[in-house]
Amino acid sequence: MKKSVWYLGAVAAGMLMVQCNNVDNEELVKFEAVKSAEPLAELVKSVEVVPLETDSVHFVGQNPDLLVCGDGYIVADMQNSRIYHYSADGRFLNSIGSKGNGPREYVAVKDVQCSGNEVTVYAMPDKALVYSVDGNYISTVQAGAPGAQTYAAEGGWLTYYGYGMVSDKRLEYKSLSGEVTGYLPADAKVISLSSPFPVFSDAADGGVLLADSFNPSILKFKNLEVSEYVTFDLGDLAVPESYYEYDDAFKAAESLFASKFAFPRRFFENEDWQFVEIFVQDKMKPAPFYGICGRKGWIWFGPGSEDSPLLFSFRGFDNDGNLLCIVDPSLLSGLPGSIRGKVTDPDVLANAGPEDNYLIFKLRL
Repeated sequence: MKKSVWYLGAVAAGMLMVQCNNVDNEELVKFEAVKSAEPLAELVKSVEVVPLETDSVHFVGQNPDLLVCGDGYIVADMQNSRIYHYSADGRFLNSIGSKGNGPREYVAVKDVQCSGNEVTVYAMPDKALVYSVDGNYISTVQAGAPGAQTYAAEGGWLTYYGYGMVSDKRLEYKSLSGEVTGYLPADAKVISLSSPFPVFSDAADGGVLLADSFNPSILKFKNLEVSEYVTFDLGDLAVPESYYEYDDAFKAAESLFASKFAFPRRFFENEDWQFVEIFVQDKMKPAPFYGICGRKGWIWFGPGSEDSPLLFSFRGFDNDGNLLCIVDPSLLSGLPGSIRGKVTDPDVLANAGPEDNYLIFKLRL
């Protein structure tokens, strides 16, 4: 298995708790870069580990996405354009479509969405292929226009462009009747940093949430309107307003990457919890930090170390409210002891080899 290596720069440690922002308002959530995983460990009651079945054919590439679908999981290997369906206990069940140039195939996967017993694959070129969860092809839909990512919402499709693409809007909605509405002007000559990662997620109230490139606010799309949902106070790490004033995108990027900056890159929630990944770029040392908010407010934490399997592993909540991670078994030696001590079946970790398939961690909060 090809592994990626990430480095964490020196950051200030600490923990901050503030009131959750579960409704649209102007309250800022103050971000604090916390390297330690201990605040998370204190929150977690237990950890169930589900090993994905390992065989010579259905092997998952690095940094896959993970979705709960029905009673099992969809694992999307974006790197190799492969999508696999696993049971709740990690057994391989079937593939979802296949890579190719045929009318029922996809060349490159941009995003995957599960609704009920259907899986929609947004792919290059611009199309959405719908399959049953058992892998049978259902239909192909022209969903929106070519963009970074597309997502079904309110009887139509949201397409995210971000900055630096062909559209003069960063977000667009296309109804089933073909009517198009644009949101968020993209007139600044800057690049988008969001497209390699899922920018859309489901809001707890039925809307759709959007992590919008350099924007410190998570946005919500509901009732055909876009509003600020949660805004993070990034302090000195905020992208400066001067960045948007450049006439050349490359000069703007050169200026930005010469400094240390941050932006929220993932955000997801259920009825009880909100979770954010704040990505800090410090020249050539990218570092993720995390916040989770429940009844007691926001708690900030880090992965624990630069070789921790928790790095970039958090993917969402399951139907029971567990926080899900997809973990590289070759990095298990870097798992913080405080998290390891919460594992309900330590033999699963002991038997996981470095060349095995990924593990799903279910963190009960």
